[in-house]
Amino acid sequence: MPTVLSQLTTENVTAAILEYDRLGREAFLKLAGFKPSTRFYIRVGMFLYDIKAIAGRAARAPANTFSSGEALVRKIESLGFKVTEGTRVQATDTPKAKRK
Repeated sequence: MPTVLSQLTTENVTAAILEYDRLGREAFLKLAGFKPSTRFYIRVGMFLYDIKAIAGRAARAPANTFSSGEALVRKIESLGFKVTEGTRVQATDTPKAKRK
């Protein structure tokens, strides 16, 4: 049986990021069933995305799937995405919020 990390692809992660952009952070997190990230974020241009929520939505995995961020960070980076470690971001750091 494949692991959740092995189900992540550039295409499904990109699709999750686009869905996040369309819905906005709060609605995306609610839909995906995840809490906001507190440590790792996917960086696309000047925007940050909650890494576990994006990965969970991309792999269609439940919120309790990822216990540690380190393996997930390596996987996301291996797909060509940049990962930033830092403090909690605000909802205004997403494209939908910037368009308002």
